[in-house]
Amino acid sequence: MTTLEELVESGDIERLNDRLNELNTVEIAEELARLDVEQRAVPFRLLAKDRAIEVFETLDPADQQELLDSLRDERVVQLFEDMDPDDRARLVDEMPAKVARRLLAGLSPWERALTGTLLGYPEDTAGRIMSPEYVSLRAGMSAEQALDKVRRAGRSAETVYALPVTDDQRRLIGAIGLRDVVVADPDQRIGDLM
Repeated sequence: MTTLEELVESGDIERLNDRLNELNTVEIAEELARLDVEQRAVPFRLLAKDRAIEVFETLDPADQQELLDSLRDERVVQLFEDMDPDDRARLVDEMPAKVARRLLAGLSPWERALTGTLLGYPEDTAGRIMSPEYVSLRAGMSAEQALDKVRRAGRSAETVYALPVTDDQRRLIGAIGLRDVVVADPDQRIGDLM
């Protein structure tokens, strides 16, 4: 079986692309980590945007940093923008402050705010690693209203499978699984279901 290294050295982009399509995310990350730093950018650039993000997030922080150094600025900024905020905060912790400031400055205001929120928590705390992209439900909502909210807000959330439930003052009082909301009677209250 031909390795990514052999294909990069041969310059056969078509075969390299075919090989990348045969590998899963973890296998690509492992192969990239074995390549010389200068060789990593070529196969990485061939990956589709969503797949590139998955592969990048699978790499060790040191490999992520080396890959960022080998890519052109606009590709790095786009990759950084498309990462989940919690993964972005973890990466910022691993990189030099000057590089981190430059990348954070290149983010859209929304993504910069999400990342800034996480970076405001002390390292090694739940706040630092949580995702700020979630859908919360109020205890007084009906299951039907909750599903409508999940449909509206769920596209921008990192996950919708576990839904925090809050009271009218937005204090966390529990959680409910999406499955429980979907199979509930439409008029049943979330507070009774959780």
